[in-house]
Amino acid sequence: MSVWHETNPDLDWTVCAKIIESRRSEIARLVEHLALINCFQWHLEDESRATTDLAAAGRLKQEIDRSNQRRVDQINVLNRYCFERLPTSQPTAPVLTESPGSIYDRLTILALKADHAELEDQVQILQEEASDLAEGLDQMFKNLETGSLRMKLYTTLKIYER
Repeated sequence: MSVWHETNPDLDWTVCAKIIESRRSEIARLVEHLALINCFQWHLEDESRATTDLAAAGRLKQEIDRSNQRRVDQINVLNRYCFERLPTSQPTAPVLTESPGSIYDRLTILALKADHAELEDQVQILQEEASDLAEGLDQMFKNLETGSLRMKLYTTLKIYER
């Protein structure tokens, strides 16, 4: 998220997507992409709350929906990446109830909240939650690697009605 605030890009996804560094490992790049999507969406939502122009609010809502679809798609990409690299587990092992992609999503949102928190005690609470969540993610991967948990690959569907 610091890259966002260093560059302070326009709220245009094609501009923002160019921020991602390609020098990182594949998983880091995928998570960074998710973090950028969440940061972009955070700023869109701020903009939508600040406007009193109904037409502008409508356009922002449509862009937020597009951004949210990008977010869901990126979570699916992360889940597939993790799933394809895990050893085959026992079919009787308990199934994960939360995917790695959704945990990465929560971690990037916690980092975003910490970047925007105004009080030190808020930052500490968010950092503690992120630390606990990261520890849980590490433990999940260990359990997946030993076969004591198994992951099923689901596709998260975002369904919008008009």
